[in-house]
Amino acid sequence: MIIFLILILLVVLVPRIFGLTPYIIEDKEMSPYYAQGNLIYVRPKNTNEILVGDIITYYENSGKKISTRRVI
Repeated sequence: MIIFLILILLVVLVPRIFGLTPYIIEDKEMSPYYAQGNLIYVRPKNTNEILVGDIITYYENSGKKISTRRVI
């Protein structure tokens, strides 16, 4: 039980201290880089800092769906 609690702290709470938010990839569009079900950590970034080739996570459909894609 203690090991499970430590694992939760490491995976969810500690990254939030550093401004990261955990998300799970819900589709297969980023395969083979990220498989469906992979856990990723996302941090906020200004739109003027995003470059071609960056991987971004964003909301679609007024926040109903979260997608992760490479900027082309």
